[in-house]
Amino acid sequence: MLVELTAEETTCSICCSKFSSDTGNVDDEIRRHLPVLSSSRCDHWFCHGCIFREQLRVAEDNNGKIPKWLKCMTCREKTSFRPDEPKYHRLLIDLLGRAQQYTATKIKQEDRGDAVSQAPVHKCDADETNPSREGNVDEQPSLALGKGDSLALDDESSIQHAARHEELSQEKLYVRVKPKHDPGDILEVLPERKREHEATADECVPDQALDKMGR
Repeated sequence: MLVELTAEETTCSICCSKFSSDTGNVDDEIRRHLPVLSSSRCDHWFCHGCIFREQLRVAEDNNGKIPKWLKCMTCREKTSFRPDEPKYHRLLIDLLGRAQQYTATKIKQEDRGDAVSQAPVHKCDADETNPSREGNVDEQPSLALGKGDSLALDDESSIQHAARHEELSQEKLYVRVKPKHDPGDILEVLPERKREHEATADECVPDQALDKMGR
């Protein structure tokens, strides 16, 4: 399943800070950025810190009486949030954690690729890989393309390589997840959006290469 996380879903609409997914952190400052879902199912969620601040604001307006329940700060739905017993948005927390892991993995892969491409090539290695043929110029095959020649991919591995590059460029905006739908934990399912213009592996293969494979 492909789930797209938008800025609106991953950012608190009150303080405009990014939500945290670090549920194991005991630091109160970090935990205040965990997303808390409305208990009244009004489809709104905010960071725990903003809910605490709203509780203090309401208490000041009521002669210091701290409310147990708060109205939703967006739609004013009653009994939406209970600051002392927050109902964390577990699905969003799980998706944020997976997105961070996906991003970290992609960065490592790109760093390894850059390190390989920037590795120095010694002259002796270059000579062994591409031996000089200065004395036998006539023996070198011509690389010029004739009128009937084409630049189609020559083998299946090249076709798969091209399709893989197309697939990676599409996945940069998405996170592959397999959420466990537990009614007790998951209170809000984020909308799954259709991927327009998604290309399959076959669509990425040039027509000339497909004709060659069919032969």
